Amino acid sequence: MFIHAAPLGPQVEIYTFRPYGKATIWEQRDLLQLAAGLRSEVFLWECMALNPEYVDILQRGWMRDDFATITNTYPDHEDIQGPAGIDVATVVGRFIPEGNPTISSELGFNPVLRDSAQDRGAELIEVGDHDGDLLPDDLLGLFPYSEHPRNIALVAELARQLGIDDELAIVTMADYVYPDLGVLKFYPEVQVRGRTLSFVNGCSANERAGFLNNWRRTGCVELAAAADPARAVITVVNNRDDRVSRSEVFSRILVNDVAVDAHVLIGTNLAGLQIFLDRALDAFASEQELVDAEALAQGGAGLTRARKRLAALLKRVRAPVEGWWEQLATILSMGLGALGRRFDPEGSEAAKIRAHVEELRGAEGSHEFETVVAKLASDATLNQALREAHDHSVEDAELIHPHEVGRAADYDELLSHTRDRIARMVIAGRLAAKLESVLEARDAAALASLTAELSKAWVGLFRAQLIVVWDAGATGDQIIDQCARAVPPGAHVTIMGTQNIKGTGLDFIYRWQALDAVHAGLKQLASEDEQTRLDALRSLDAHSDFGFTDTGMLVARLPEFTAGTAQEASLRHALRDKASAIHKQKLAKLDSGASGAAAKGGKFWTWVEGWIDFIDGAVRYRQSRQLVQDLIDFRVSHNKMAVEMRGIYARAKGGWLGKALATKLGVGGKKA
Repeated sequence: MFIHAAPLGPQVEIYTFRPYGKATIWEQRDLLQLAAGLRSEVFLWECMALNPEYVDILQRGWMRDDFATITNTYPDHEDIQGPAGIDVATVVGRFIPEGNPTISSELGFNPVLRDSAQDRGAELIEVGDHDGDLLPDDLLGLFPYSEHPRNIALVAELARQLGIDDELAIVTMADYVYPDLGVLKFYPEVQVRGRTLSFVNGCSANERAGFLNNWRRTGCVELAAAADPARAVITVVNNRDDRVSRSEVFSRILVNDVAVDAHVLIGTNLAGLQIFLDRALDAFASEQELVDAEALAQGGAGLTRARKRLAALLKRVRAPVEGWWEQLATILSMGLGALGRRFDPEGSEAAKIRAHVEELRGAEGSHEFETVVAKLASDATLNQALREAHDHSVEDAELIHPHEVGRAADYDELLSHTRDRIARMVIAGRLAAKLESVLEARDAAALASLTAELSKAWVGLFRAQLIVVWDAGATGDQIIDQCARAVPPGAHVTIMGTQNIKGTGLDFIYRWQALDAVHAGLKQLASEDEQTRLDALRSLDAHSDFGFTDTGMLVARLPEFTAGTAQEASLRHALRDKASAIHKQKLAKLDSGASGAAAKGGKFWTWVEGWIDFIDGAVRYRQSRQLVQDLIDFRVSHNKMAVEMRGIYARAKGGWLGKALATKLGVGGKKA
């Protein structure tokens, strides 16, 4: 992608043409020619080359940079630039131009960068260790997203080198910055299937240090540690088949570093990611020890530590040893609330559920998650108690959120999630009881047996938190719907997107951006200025990137706005009718579950397309070249080119033949 603006106009992000989505260094040539044609005065580029030889071609063969910046040398792409971290830093050091200044905010491998700068006769300007920390919060708060302070300090130093006041530079950046798709940002909340979803875009963090930094800065670390079922945390991991080493890194992150309610895995090579997850799980399980033989024999503090370690380990997979009833009561209260019913945790139905689960926790039985869930599904006493809790609860429609944009939650969903959580509670209770018997007997052999059972049970509980979306062609709407169904009805869930943006995750990000645009427009409708309200209505009407969340929000929220002129009322009515029609279409498509080949026109047309796609590939290339020339010659606007190039990009992902036939001939839209 590239970003450009007409003089005095807004910045627009426009796709570049990539044959079959494959990036090459030849894009640099194309963009340089475009910049020359547009008579650009500044060319700001990111070196995307991975191969060290390609880095040299770009930096010393094709480009003559006046300044360069290096944010960090975090290990990434170790399969190409590694294997060790110092090898990655050495390759990044090749980004330094010959004889011109380079500004770096790196903290760890500065000696490597200094050597590279010295070899090239360049000046290396290092941002101070605490320069980012010294930036005042009011300046950082001007940015429309959560930017890392050291990145801002880096650009502020560049401004000083250019003779620009650094504070003025920061304020101007905040006013005019065009956020990257992967910027760390909280998106507006939306209600889907009785859950409240809040998305945090951390997809640009594709290595461990960046991910953990985002995890801390967004407060996810505290939310996850609390393990409150009413405030769930899940990840959406967008895997790529051309980033195998990254898959291995993130498999270890998911197992070792974070504790969440679910991991939603999307993208490509998910089977490979699961292999890495299995290895990480085996390594993690083999390292667990509740208490060593010496501490077991001595008793006292060692036994207390064993109990705490068991509780902490099981808490990570949402299997509470203590406080289990409070958690179960919360799940039932918020779940029945999402169904429009008020649960009484002190009532007789609640007492029956509590007594039966208490009995199951203390009884001998399996520690395998799937086995316990199957037993609960056929447990007549439990199922009857849960049914009575639903039927005897007081109806209260006000408990249902008024801004629901998807399908309403139902009892079967609540029952499934309740069984899942009860199974975890039962397993935790049984393991805790077995630990007590081992500690009382001071039996080292029994401890070894328990540790093996615990490791196996923990791995099973973790795997049950993995939700794999096998279809790489899944839409953003489908992934959002899957995120909602990953947690119990009534829960507030924070979704952390991570690892990659491209591929399956791209439409997922676009759905949140569309929701953000609608949310901003609705805020403007509350303005006291008539022109602001009219502009907002026209902007919302011009909105063209639709999903079920943004259209659903328009349908749910527009009736709240009644003030204004007759013209505004007419525009609101027309906008709601338009949004309602599209929203129904999106929900129908979501309910159909059509994706992959079915969504692209059927298996037959997808097969035919595979044989002739090279023809459309040539057409796509010619169209993209013509659009570039039209932009240079002022025959097409920036916005129009952005729309057209996005359409070309979408065609490259497949499905163009089925859509064309469905439009022109009325065929190809059905499943083959």
